[in-house]
Amino acid sequence: RRKCSPCRLVPDYGLKLVKMERVDDPVYPVAATFEQTGNNAGKVTTIRAKYAVGCDGARSKVRHAIGLKLKGETSRQLWGVMDVLAVTDFPDIRLKCAIQADAEGSLLIIPREGGYMVRMYIELAELEPGERAGDRNVTSEFLISRGKSVLYPFKLDVKEVAWFSAYEIGQRVCDKFDDAATHEPADQPPRIFIAGDACH
Repeated sequence: RRKCSPCRLVPDYGLKLVKMERVDDPVYPVAATFEQTGNNAGKVTTIRAKYAVGCDGARSKVRHAIGLKLKGETSRQLWGVMDVLAVTDFPDIRLKCAIQADAEGSLLIIPREGGYMVRMYIELAELEPGERAGDRNVTSEFLISRGKSVLYPFKLDVKEVAWFSAYEIGQRVCDKFDDAATHEPADQPPRIFIAGDACH
């Protein structure tokens, strides 16, 4: 999936999670093994902790490490989203609204904080079986073009794109959000948790 932060920066902590597990230690029962990247590439470091929370997204390594899986289906419908500074003659640009164009699909507009930016959700195409949102290489230029098509005959001039992404609609969730049932003995309290896109 293509995702950019508002400043187009990607954090690099110099570490890649290799393994996370519970170990037989009453004080620090969580062991996370990391491989260093960059100048120290290949060096392995293990960090011990009382608890760990995996907030590492839909392809969560922490979720995988504790043996949990997302269950459910996606609708295979691809959508784009972008936060933009827009100049337009569309009268409701500063209001929450949904637009359905006969041939061009749907567009949702949500004003952002501060009164300048708007978030646009733009319906794109249906994905093929096995295809992911990232396979389409959706660009901000493509999203702007689609937004203009849906808003026509109104004009849309995008002066700045602060952030954009493409995603597929779906509803998937884990049965559990911790490692309580995936280790022995099962009566011990959970120590590893998942949150956000890692669990739903």
